[in-house]
Amino acid sequence: MSHLRGEGRRLYPFLKIRWIELGEKPTKNFFNMERRNYNKKTITELTEGGGTTISNDDDILEEIRGFYENLHKTDLGEDSTLLFQGFTENLRTKLPKLSGDQRDLLEGKLTLEECRRALLCLRCGKSPGEDGFTVKFYQFFFELLGQEFLDSINASYDQNELSISQRRGVIILIPKEDANLKDLANHHAS
Repeated sequence: MSHLRGEGRRLYPFLKIRWIELGEKPTKNFFNMERRNYNKKTITELTEGGGTTISNDDDILEEIRGFYENLHKTDLGEDSTLLFQGFTENLRTKLPKLSGDQRDLLEGKLTLEECRRALLCLRCGKSPGEDGFTVKFYQFFFELLGQEFLDSINASYDQNELSISQRRGVIILIPKEDANLKDLANHHAS
C-alpha cells in the first residue's frame, strides 16, 4: 500500500480489520484459501539425519526438538567446565556493579510513561503476543488501552508471577523459498 500517505499510512494496519468486517464472507473459496495457507505452514514430512522420511506427528516433533537442541551445541569435552568457570569468574569480577540507589530505581512498579517509551522502541510489524495484535495496534490505541495494560503488568509484579498469557510465546518455522522443505535446516524459527 505504498500509495498511502500521511494519516492513511498510519491506519494501514487497521485496513485488514476493515476488510475482514466488510470484505469477503466465509465462503467455500475463503475456507479453501485458509486451508492452503494452513497447509503451507504445517510440516507433514521430514527427512531424519539418516535420510529416512518420517510423517508421524510425534516423530516429527521429536526430530524438531532434537534438531534445535543440537543446533548451537558445542562439544568441548572436559575443558567445558573449566571454560565455564573462567567465564563466570570474569563476569563476577570484571563487570561493573550497580549501586544500591541504582538497584532500587530498577525495582518496583512501572509507570505509564515507561510503558509508552518501551512500546516506541519495539519493531513495528511484529506481534509481541499470541493474540496477533501488532506493536502498531498497541501504539495507535495506547491512550485507550495503556492504563489497563499497565495495571496488568503491575498486578504481575505484585503477585511475583506473570499471567499464563504473558508467559506464552509462539515460535513459527518459516520455510525458505524454493528449498527442500523435508529438510529441517530449510526452515527459520521466528
